[in-house]
Amino acid sequence: MDFLSSMIYIVLFIVLMIFIFSMGLLTPINEKKDILSVLAIGFIVGIVGGAFFITPIYQDIPSFIGTVQEVLGGTETMNIEISPTVNYTKVMDDLNTKEGVVSVVNRGIHVKTDPFPKERKKLIEERLIILDENFKSFDVDESGEICINFTSGYNPKLAIEKLSDWLMYTGGINLRYSLIRVQVTVNAGHVDEITQYLHSNNIVVSSVNGSVQDAIRNTQESMLDDTGVILLSGLIGTIVALISIFYDNISSAIRNFWDKLKNQEKVVNLRKKINLSKIKRKINISKIKNRKKNNKKRNDKNNDYNNKNIKANVKNDENIKANVKNEEDIMPNVKNEEDIMPNVKNDENIKANFKNNENNNEKQ
Repeated sequence: MDFLSSMIYIVLFIVLMIFIFSMGLLTPINEKKDILSVLAIGFIVGIVGGAFFITPIYQDIPSFIGTVQEVLGGTETMNIEISPTVNYTKVMDDLNTKEGVVSVVNRGIHVKTDPFPKERKKLIEERLIILDENFKSFDVDESGEICINFTSGYNPKLAIEKLSDWLMYTGGINLRYSLIRVQVTVNAGHVDEITQYLHSNNIVVSSVNGSVQDAIRNTQESMLDDTGVILLSGLIGTIVALISIFYDNISSAIRNFWDKLKNQEKVVNLRKKINLSKIKRKINISKIKNRKKNNKKRNDKNNDYNNKNIKANVKNDENIKANVKNEEDIMPNVKNEEDIMPNVKNDENIKANFKNNENNNEKQ
């Protein structure tokens, strides 16, 4: 199924679910019987939608997974069986030249003969190595199944002819059919192309192994069967019908829950604002304390500086008083008033300076 068809089926299933939902909304619910009838209709419509629209899509999921794995890359191993009637050489040459083919390896022959007893089986196992040195390994069964692996490049048709003639001449065992087993390693994206070529030449593909096939098998093993998918679709229809019946209650409950969430967000935002304001207040208080400490230190420095100036002024006053005493000792030696008057004036000036200094000290 292509992508467009899948989308159309999904849309149709959604339309059925919308029909169930609208039916549940429009149906008046008066008794329990009304609820049961709506649920039953939802289950039936869901089953119909699952059977016709979901199951075809569900069945294509493994191939979709395989396509995705092909895009991611990797190689696949194809085991094919070629009849001796087919032109073996031409097929091998064509496969080696095909785009996407990594390698082509001959894995031997598979022969079906008439059944034979244990003694004949033991004889065949002993003689096969002597019959042809190219026979490297083999498996012989009493039912007539003989599988032989030989060296690469050996012609499988020649091996079949030699084995058939030897079985007929030594034990009268008829060869019923034979197959040539070949293993082809192909890029994951070219498996379909190689498969079509092999089928067109009547060549059987016995198995395909690799990352793509592993992904497909793992997906198939983990999937439900078609019945389970149909029942699950019916359950989905029942759930949609149940939601439509109690839509008003569900919507109001969701609205109340949403309002509670909004209120909780508002409370959280308010708490954040309160915490921020507390943090800012603490920061302001610490700033004020630091400012007071800085002012106190500044005042202490100013007081120390003023005390030093006061002490220096006191020393100057003492020096001035000493000078005044010296002038008083000089006064008797002065004879002329003209010589004394300048000194008296100087003394008055000195005393005035002394008083000014004392006043300055008292103010400080």
